[in-house]
Amino acid sequence: MELFFKDGTVFDVTDYWLVDGQMHFMTLDEHGTKLVEQVRDFADLNLQTTIDVNTERGFKFMLRNQPIEQYLRDHPDVSPQENPSPPKN
Repeated sequence: MELFFKDGTVFDVTDYWLVDGQMHFMTLDEHGTKLVEQVRDFADLNLQTTIDVNTERGFKFMLRNQPIEQYLRDHPDVSPQENPSPPKN
């Protein structure tokens, strides 16, 4: 998943959530060894580009108010959607 910002910055993220107008997201550090939380104003997110590019790549951009692990614990009725395998010819 990638987040596209209006200043041209693009972040590869492993998780993202929105709290009080702030976009929180997790990226790998410069060494690629640990996750780091970053925060930017939601108003700075290029929302349409983020939706369009990720949809084109098969990802659904869905805003949540907490990290995915916590969200799934708090909403046990929701499970990640699995994409069925394409039919074999």
